[in-house]
Amino acid sequence: LENGTLEELNNVVADYSKLKDVNSENIDIVLTLVSEAYDISVRTLKMSNARGRVQTARSTAYLLLHIDLCLNIRYIGKRIFGKWPNSVHRAITYYKCLDLKIKADREFSDIYEGIKEKLKQKIK
Repeated sequence: LENGTLEELNNVVADYSKLKDVNSENIDIVLTLVSEAYDISVRTLKMSNARGRVQTARSTAYLLLHIDLCLNIRYIGKRIFGKWPNSVHRAITYYKCLDLKIKADREFSDIYEGIKEKLKQKIK
């Protein structure tokens, strides 16, 4: 580890920070529910760098995976989406600062809560 690059060290940390009970089936359920809600493919959700609707969908998936499935930020960012973990952190911060008086924030919250309810029914 002493001679490793920063990226190699980050990958080692991400490997050790994996949760032992990560259920890939639940992750797939989240990705499918979010993709259906935003009318995009799972591949687009995971791989695209597009802004707008895809970015909002990805933020919703980040929240469901972190808050509802209790996956850590690094695992979500690096292992599931192949993105920097701070994008997950930004989504969580955005959610915590929602102002429900603003239409876009209210719509985001409504979609998140709707998918959250569907998720609870599917993973009972």
